[in-house]
Amino acid sequence: MPLHIGAFIEAIEQLEMHFNAASMEHFFESDKELGMAIKRAMAICRNLGFPLEQHFSKRYVSNNDSHTLKIDWQMSKTAYCLTMINGNPDNPLVGRFQWELLKKWSDLFLNETLMHCRPQQGHEPNLRARQRQ
Repeated sequence: MPLHIGAFIEAIEQLEMHFNAASMEHFFESDKELGMAIKRAMAICRNLGFPLEQHFSKRYVSNNDSHTLKIDWQMSKTAYCLTMINGNPDNPLVGRFQWELLKKWSDLFLNETLMHCRPQQGHEPNLRARQRQ
């Protein structure tokens, strides 16, 4: 692929990344905890077949006072939320985020899951036959 086309595609992908990991630092107790949450969010995206480059972009931020570079991540909304819910469950802010998500979506998820678990008409399992075996 020509370099200018690759650069154009990357620029379009960056338009969807409105969030950054630095804005989550106050939710996590350490950079290590934040890094683990990002790794778990990336694993989820990979397992779902989401292209990582559309959801995560590594950036280097310089600190002129300490003359250091720090890694930050630009993220899509999906990546940001996955990172938040994959933090350490012992962290009260992460737990609160997970709880709010559960309250909002649990009925929808349960109804959808139950619909897929119900036997089709005429294909009900014979539980008595199984119990006798």
